[in-house]
Amino acid sequence: MNHYETAAFYGFTSSALTASDLAAINDAGLDEDDAYGVECDIQCGAFDTVSDAIDYYTARKHEG
Repeated sequence: MNHYETAAFYGFTSSALTASDLAAINDAGLDEDDAYGVECDIQCGAFDTVSDAIDYYTARKHEG
């Protein structure tokens, strides 16, 4: 994943996601766009934990 480059491109000076967070996102069947969404939501405080954000994005993906 090129998440850190994508996050930097969109103006995040540092990522809130660790390599293990990115692996968990990938393991959940989510893609790079979802990882960016999780990044944004964690950075702005929409979710308290990465796992909460992953659960949300996974549920949303299954709805669509």
